[in-house]
Amino acid sequence: MVHKTAIAVCLFFCLGAGLGAQEVAPGGVLIDSNPAGATAELSGSLKLSGLTPATFPQRLDGRYELTVKKPGYEKYKATMYLQSDRAFSLSVNLKSKTRFKATMRSMLIPGWGQIYSGQKGKGAVFMVLTVGAAAAYFASDSEFKYRRDLYETSLAQFNAALTYEEKELLFPELKATRQRAYDAETERLITIGVGVGIWGLNFLDALLFFPDYGKNAVISDITIKPVESGDGAQLILTRNF
Repeated sequence: MVHKTAIAVCLFFCLGAGLGAQEVAPGGVLIDSNPAGATAELSGSLKLSGLTPATFPQRLDGRYELTVKKPGYEKYKATMYLQSDRAFSLSVNLKSKTRFKATMRSMLIPGWGQIYSGQKGKGAVFMVLTVGAAAAYFASDSEFKYRRDLYETSLAQFNAALTYEEKELLFPELKATRQRAYDAETERLITIGVGVGIWGLNFLDALLFFPDYGKNAVISDITIKPVESGDGAQLILTRNF
């Protein structure tokens, strides 16, 4: 019985050592992250990438840009100065992207929240629509001011007329310029409504349709328990999530 238990204990420590040992050679780099499985990219005189925990055994020297990214988490960037005779290790805690942050971004700039949450195509559409609505508003606003000035000029001429015959001749032009000014104002109001509608739709989209990234569960604890049976010792692996 003691012999079987000793075998189980030896297997436990060997397995644990195999899972936990991560050595970095001189000049090598180890990038880890929480959660694991993120893409780590080093860019300098060489360009390297791997999934965390990522070990780069090359002897790296000089200035390198590090980028760590994972769907559902905010991108991490840092500048590192590496030496070829020294090992370097870094552990990064990635921040989760949230519905609140996406909504606040879209409240400021339509499409920004969608791009932040990884929906770049949708975000680009909202930005293009917003720019188009803004351009249409400025064009219609300029047209309205022009038509309003023409109407005010026509009204001044009509009021300055001294006889009924002069007013009768000027009235058709006054009526036409007033109608064109009203139409231009209506078009301007429509462009304002379209812009507000795009902003509102973008806001609701960021709030209600924040993507579900399906983040993997993180293993918080692993235990191995030796159990005796009639034929020998067994190892039972237990995972707590």
